[in-house]
Amino acid sequence: MTSKKTIKVIIPAHNEAVGIDRVICAIQALSIEDCVLVDEIIVCDNGSTDDTARIALKCGATVIYEPQSGYGSACLAALNKIESCDYVVFVSGDGAENVSEMPLLLEQLDSGFDLVIGSRALGKEMHGAQSRFQRWGNLIASNLINKFWNVSVTDLGPFRAVRYDVLRALDMKDKNYDSLALFRKAYQLSFLRNR
Repeated sequence: MTSKKTIKVIIPAHNEAVGIDRVICAIQALSIEDCVLVDEIIVCDNGSTDDTARIALKCGATVIYEPQSGYGSACLAALNKIESCDYVVFVSGDGAENVSEMPLLLEQLDSGFDLVIGSRALGKEMHGAQSRFQRWGNLIASNLINKFWNVSVTDLGPFRAVRYDVLRALDMKDKNYDSLALFRKAYQLSFLRNR
């Protein structure tokens, strides 16, 4: 990244007390040219019954609450907290993604892509990143997308970086906030790249 962009990270979380501190601290440790990379980390506590919210607050994250269960509900609630920024990054609260690779996704946004999806299928997948069912589902969905839209997609995982203005233009309302719906809408506007 060549110039400082305003970057917000959204972490939808449900009972992630075991690892949320490591995820937040790893994001806070990211820097570019001796400046902190991420401007704000927003954890959306999606009905946790453990100490997820307390731990996230203690680590310095902004914590909001969304009682309606579901990944999409949590993502949309957190997104509604953002008034403006350049880029939004979505990260899981369980530590399944290697957040140190976030600059790689952001570089692709800098180069002109609107949406970049981190791939668990390229390189070495972190332990527990996806179940066997998710792995097969991703393989099938990725192959169908590649065939019908003639693009190269290897995964529809939760580690995503997107331009804020494009995300707002997509006007996502899907409470499931699934990758396929996001992909379909993003493809209507521009190209994307899987890293």
